[in-house]
Amino acid sequence: MIHLKRKYLFLVFCLPFLFNRCGLGEPQIPSYIYIDTFSLSCDLSSQGFNSQKITDGWVYVNNKTIGVFQLPALVPVLDTGNLEIIISPGIKDNGIQVFGKVYPFYTSHKTTMHLSAEQTDTIYPATTYYSTGLTYIIDRFETGNIFSPAVNSDTSFVELTDPAEVFEGSRSMQATLEGNNYFFRAGTFDLILPDDGSNVYLEMDYKNDTQFEVWVTGNLLGSQYPEYVITLTPKDTWNKIYVNIGNIIRLIQTETYSIELRMARPASAISATLSIDNVKIISEN
Repeated sequence: MIHLKRKYLFLVFCLPFLFNRCGLGEPQIPSYIYIDTFSLSCDLSSQGFNSQKITDGWVYVNNKTIGVFQLPALVPVLDTGNLEIIISPGIKDNGIQVFGKVYPFYTSHKTTMHLSAEQTDTIYPATTYYSTGLTYIIDRFETGNIFSPAVNSDTSFVELTDPAEVFEGSRSMQATLEGNNYFFRAGTFDLILPDDGSNVYLEMDYKNDTQFEVWVTGNLLGSQYPEYVITLTPKDTWNKIYVNIGNIIRLIQTETYSIELRMARPASAISATLSIDNVKIISEN
């Protein structure tokens, strides 16, 4: 049996629409759309691997907001006939459950369907990155590494080549703290990023047994201005994260910026490990 899954809705119609009256007249009988999970298509060379963590669908029918649904979902629609249906891909900003939003770099799925009362039609939504207006800094770690260790870091990223451990492709990166090594810090080369409040995101796949932090450091006239962004908790399997850094960059307002990853091994832990892959820094241009 297909169950309706709704974590939250932005708009609630006269919700006794199945059995109660919304004003005068007979109750309306809805049609249904079963919306499967999103698929993402990428150009490997310019956009990296097609990993994604689209959790929600923001659903619109004939320009009316139906709601936000955790996918897959069974969505009731009061309208029938030929209808334009738009499903925008929603993510969890910074991986936080309550911060759901339409991801600004993914296209919406648009289709026209004929809906009939009491019938269920299925949509398999698909998305891509917008073809224009975006700047990408991509590292799949197949031939290099954009992260360099800080001078006070006890270790650095090394290539991870075990096929059982690599996320995709032939290489991932891994940092390990053990023995007398307790602190890891690595940053990207200096990046020129928009500081006018435009959308800027760090996308990354990661796996870790110890929490680590994401920082943005602004660089201006030889001085550094680090700003904390988020702490990511341990994940024993590969996880996708969308880290919103646009507002931090707007706050710092410097010439260039570096994305930093920091991890500290607890004194009680024998080791601490962080693996990353498919790093994307995407901004509007």
